[in-house]
Amino acid sequence: MRNMNLSDKMFNPDIRSMEENRDINGLIKALNHDEYLIRKEATRSLKKVGDERAIEPLIKSLKYEEWQVQHALLNTVRVFSGNSRHNQ
Repeated sequence: MRNMNLSDKMFNPDIRSMEENRDINGLIKALNHDEYLIRKEATRSLKKVGDERAIEPLIKSLKYEEWQVQHALLNTVRVFSGNSRHNQ
């Protein structure tokens, strides 16, 4: 289980809104959500926003994730490092 307190578990993020508002801190917080689909979408939004503050939290998230989310995390880290062949 992820290291979250009760208020974090009740956190139901609007990922699209966070992306549009470039809410990096909110998207990073969403990486710890209980629902893997929210973590996956937060990862994709961080990739689109492209703020390097997300690199360390993304890398830390790799060890906890299902393979689908790991794939999104790795693609996002590649974009930040300039090694991506394509943006999905």
